Amino acid sequence: MNHLSTLQFPAQIAEVESAGGKVTDRYREVLARYESFIERKSITPDDVADAVIRGESEERIRELYSMSVAVVDASHTGIADITNRTKARIIRELKSEYATVADSNLKLIADQFDKAWKDFTKLAKVIDPETPAQNVVGVPAEDSNAWLRAPELALLLDRLANAHSVAAELVGINAKRIDLLISADGSTRSVWFAFHDEVNTRCGKWSALAKAEAQVNAVGNATQALGRNWQEPQSVTKQVQTKVGPGIWGARNVLVDAVSGEEVER
Repeated sequence: MNHLSTLQFPAQIAEVESAGGKVTDRYREVLARYESFIERKSITPDDVADAVIRGESEERIRELYSMSVAVVDASHTGIADITNRTKARIIRELKSEYATVADSNLKLIADQFDKAWKDFTKLAKVIDPETPAQNVVGVPAEDSNAWLRAPELALLLDRLANAHSVAAELVGINAKRIDLLISADGSTRSVWFAFHDEVNTRCGKWSALAKAEAQVNAVGNATQALGRNWQEPQSVTKQVQTKVGPGIWGARNVLVDAVSGEEVER
């Protein structure tokens, strides 16, 4: 997990926590002290003056004075180096502590995602989530309830997919997002494009994946990710003969799948 920067790491753990992931008490304690360190202020002559004005002890005034002199004497580069080295050491400790729960968090979030997907596909079988609102008027209550709930589940899937991606990275899985969420067995062009196309619909790609009957199954450990290797479908142009009139033949260009040779739209 050393590839995670000191700035990214606490934020990534926070995202995992937002999806139900757990951290140890010691992680929270070290993080709190880390945040306190980040927010600390350098001692200035004004701080020394304030201490004198407030009537603080001579020992405290001498301490503040010494710290103020040290800041003034140190070069900016030197202070930055000390700060960065201190932050890096603390982050290494946080990573080590998080590693004790990283595997269980990935499994927990994967299970939550799979359940949300199962719930979404159940609704999608009742009614197409992308059905126009005017076409839902007057439908049975089961249909209208499913239509109303589908966007909520789509938002949950988005959130869990993001947290799952982070949790996977934190256990050392380096994989494409589609590999983390969808089995490549019996992979199809429709599933690839359903996952990657940017669409502005009620439920986004989740509706398209349900229609494509994608085998959605979030990886819960590193072993499950090994057999998945989605590749973007490739198409090539092929010239085919076409009849343009009685006894008259011409040619036209069509797109075909680079592997199967089947005609495709893109």
